[in-house]
Amino acid sequence: MTLALLIYSATEYLMRKKMEEQRLTVPTSDHKNVLSRPSLMRVYQYLANSNISLTYSPGTEFVRLTGVPLDMQQILLSMGEEWCRYYVSDTYRPYIASAFLNMSRKDQEKFIHEIYSSVSTKRIIIV
Repeated sequence: MTLALLIYSATEYLMRKKMEEQRLTVPTSDHKNVLSRPSLMRVYQYLANSNISLTYSPGTEFVRLTGVPLDMQQILLSMGEEWCRYYVSDTYRPYIASAFLNMSRKDQEKFIHEIYSSVSTKRIIIV
C-alpha cells in the first residue's frame, strides 16, 4: 500500500510540474473554473467523463479515436510518449486487424470491450 501511495504521489507531482511548466489547466467538475494544480483523481475523472469513442471498420483497417479534449491532449503530450499510447489510433490498428480476421460480429464487440476497458471509452463503434 505504501508503494502504491508513493507512485501515486510521484505521478501527481510530475503531472503538476509539467502542467505548470506548460501553463496547462483542467476544468473543474462544473466547468465554471479551471484548476492549474489538479489532483490525479480529478484528471482521471475529467478523462473518464469525456466523450471518447473508438471507431473500427472491419476489412478496411480503419481505426479512429475521437473525443479526447484538447486540453487533455496537451497534458498527455507534455507528460511524454508513454502517456499518449492509449489515446492514439495507431496503437490499436495491428491488434484489431489480426484479431478480427475470423470472428463473428458478436465476438468482435466482446473483444473490443475487453481490450479497451482500460481506455475509459464510452462508445465503441464497429462500422
